[in-house]
Amino acid sequence: MVLSLARAGSSSRASAFVAASAPPLTPTKSGALAPGRASTRGSTTGASCASSSPAAKGLPAALVMSVAFAAMRRRAPRRGARSTRSWARLQDAEDTAKMYKEVTALELQASSLRARAVELEAEQAKQDRLRRQALFNEFDTDGSGGVDAQELQRGWKELTGTFLDERAATRLLEAHDMDGNGVLEFEEFDVKRFQATLDRLWAEDEAAELAACQAEKEREEKLEAEKRLKEYYESLPGNNDTGLLTRVGSALPYILPLLDVSRFGVPLGILFPVLLPVVDLLYVPYALLDIKIPFGTLIIFFAMQAVAANKELPALLRFNFLQALQLDIAIFIPTLLRALSESVPGEDLSGWLWVVCSVVPFLIVTGFVTYSVLNSFCGIAPRGIPFISEAAERAMGVQRPDIQTNNEKDTPP
Repeated sequence: MVLSLARAGSSSRASAFVAASAPPLTPTKSGALAPGRASTRGSTTGASCASSSPAAKGLPAALVMSVAFAAMRRRAPRRGARSTRSWARLQDAEDTAKMYKEVTALELQASSLRARAVELEAEQAKQDRLRRQALFNEFDTDGSGGVDAQELQRGWKELTGTFLDERAATRLLEAHDMDGNGVLEFEEFDVKRFQATLDRLWAEDEAAELAACQAEKEREEKLEAEKRLKEYYESLPGNNDTGLLTRVGSALPYILPLLDVSRFGVPLGILFPVLLPVVDLLYVPYALLDIKIPFGTLIIFFAMQAVAANKELPALLRFNFLQALQLDIAIFIPTLLRALSESVPGEDLSGWLWVVCSVVPFLIVTGFVTYSVLNSFCGIAPRGIPFISEAAERAMGVQRPDIQTNNEKDTPP
């Protein structure tokens, strides 16, 4: 053990340093050599360690001091780490204090700027009020403390060079007269707001004028189209007789579509018993005709077509015959739909579809027939039924003028 400690001490530079700086050996009373008293803290520590350790008795003093110094060096890094952490904490505290000072300075600067801004705003408001007061005094020529419509007209002319008519001045005054006393007081007087209000009023007037012009243009175009259409119909060749016999004869052909559609009104009579007499009045002749004369309605259809083909008959009569035929042909569509509704699965759904496909066509055709009969009695061709009337005119060999392009497409009959 002693040999190993000696080798460790001799290989360490610290041990050599301690050995070199150790005090000289002095003889004791027994004649043995012993180290002198150390005046430094390190030598005292070494001596105490050497004297207190039982294993160190009998060892050279230099060797003992080397071992003690090595132990002290092993504890030195720990003390250095603690010192580093303490220094870092101290540095962080200094940075925090510095940052706090900077933030405080910035807050003071911001507060100063806000105060300055408030002062500037107050000064600007004061200047604006003085300017408003000066302008108000210029408008208020009679010194009454209020600006009426005439003073507003005159003052606006002097201020902007723009003339305000009486209507514009009145509307401007009403828009800013908050208390409704008929004059503008100082608190209600603001030239900038006046200009914005005038711009809005002028824009509204312009939009209203444009809309009125557009409406007038559309009305004139509609009147022109109706005039051209009337002239076109009057210019068509043929018999233009509209006498009493012609009017009555023009209403008769609508009996055919009315009889054909009467069978569609049976569900309506069942749903509303009050209408049952009307439905019976229409359906009974149809049933009798179908029973007494097989294919009776088909025979009447071809007879009416022959009458309509006679160009010597009055145009009103021919047109109504052809329109009644076209209306009777159109009844085929609800007939087909009602037949298809019977094949829909579900008794309730099929029943409701059958009722709808019966009642709706009955009401539509009855309305068209009523419209046509009334116009025919008045001597006017009922050309207002969509698609049906145009088809009747084409069957007569004529076409309406193209109103959109102002081009007439006329095929002589």
